[in-house]
Amino acid sequence: MNLVDTNTKIEILNSILTPSLTDYGFKSNGEYLWFTDWQNGIRKIVKYENLKGEHGTLIWGVCLDFVPMISANSLKWNRTEKSISLHLFDSTEEYANSFDGKKMTDGVASHWGKITFEKSLKNLFLKNQDKIQKWFLSCDSLTGLIEIANNQINSQKAYYRFHHPNPQYVLMFLLAKIGQTDESMKIFDKVITNLTVKDKIRKLITNE
Repeated sequence: MNLVDTNTKIEILNSILTPSLTDYGFKSNGEYLWFTDWQNGIRKIVKYENLKGEHGTLIWGVCLDFVPMISANSLKWNRTEKSISLHLFDSTEEYANSFDGKKMTDGVASHWGKITFEKSLKNLFLKNQDKIQKWFLSCDSLTGLIEIANNQINSQKAYYRFHHPNPQYVLMFLLAKIGQTDESMKIFDKVITNLTVKDKIRKLITNE
């Protein structure tokens, strides 16, 4: 059995995922990403993540127009369609659990053969569609996003500790956004270690 080539993979992804996601206001970048327009500084994202071992999985989350990414010694914003990045996100249960040494078989699609990929992708999407919708319903507000970030921070799952950016970093900006500057600064003192951008981030948080 041959591996599905990139063009065929993208074609299948768009034929299976795009129609359903379009109904919820998503548009495709033509490859592995689907995203909504901005709404109150929040852009919803669904991503197909290619993994080692010729598998792939679904990741969903948000891009926030008030959260910059630290790139080398500068801050990078993700406000254009070409610079979209996941700031706060989740994935299939099986893929997340694989970071704790568990099997992720049912949480991935296989790239071995066109028919196999189509079938496994359909199963993967159908299995997680309700979970994705529920996640997005809870992230329509800043308070909902704060709850998601806190849940990830307090989770025992190793998966969330590997997130980039770290949920604590995102929570810092979320708290600042709703005016909880003191709580935001407590996180700032713990997580911001890059001295070059530290003052820039502090000014963003405190609105200086």
